[in-house]
Amino acid sequence: MNSLNLLLDDHYQIVKRSIEFLRAHQLEQPGLESLASEVNLSAPHLQKIFSAWAGISPKRFLQVLNQRYAREALKQQSVLETSMDLGLSAPSRLHDLSIACDAMTPGEVASKGKGLRLAFGWAPCPFGYVFLAWCDRGVCELSFHDAPIASIEAVFRKDWSGAQHIQDDDAARTLANK
Repeated sequence: MNSLNLLLDDHYQIVKRSIEFLRAHQLEQPGLESLASEVNLSAPHLQKIFSAWAGISPKRFLQVLNQRYAREALKQQSVLETSMDLGLSAPSRLHDLSIACDAMTPGEVASKGKGLRLAFGWAPCPFGYVFLAWCDRGVCELSFHDAPIASIEAVFRKDWSGAQHIQDDDAARTLANK
């Protein structure tokens, strides 16, 4: 193996270990310094490697994990309880996180989109097909698939059963090409 391949493998392993650590310690809300210590790198070096490989910073990755956790938790508990579970300083932090990641408030997530108008559609992309869903504030769902799958739409409709659903594949293609 040449030196470039060794370096790439090292970087891959660093990012893999970082992701595993963030998932395992999500509710502790580890900062960049503790994550960097875990993988034996300086914080700026880890930030650079992680961002290059993952396409987002470790902090943003943790935010996405938190929002996924919150989406599930809000089905069964209050905004305050969910905020506390995540170690957030206040429910307003969960509100900010929810708007940033899902373009919806925690209340809208908990009510399964009650009163919202959600558009969705499929678009071809370099990875096969992308399923997109969005509201007036922005994109709230994005996933990649080999082909359009009816069961993905069914889960979307169930998860957001309080919302009005409008299929618009033309708009999805436009969004996917931005």
